[in-house]
Amino acid sequence: MSLSHAEKIVLLNASLAGVDAIDAQIEILCAAYPRAFHMPDSLATRRFFDEPKRALPCRGFVRACETGQEI
Repeated sequence: MSLSHAEKIVLLNASLAGVDAIDAQIEILCAAYPRAFHMPDSLATRRFFDEPKRALPCRGFVRACETGQEI
């Protein structure tokens, strides 16, 4: 998926406003482009290289995060 220039600017501005603003913008993008984002069913078939920081449905991961490690 390629974002338009306007969408890129809005997402960049959201990144400056913090996580809540980013999450709100991602919800808007998910509604506009639902097939561009993973959903629980598609995540369940995905294998990550790094262990997800939060509980996500997935088939597995290659490398576990160390406790307290930031990725």
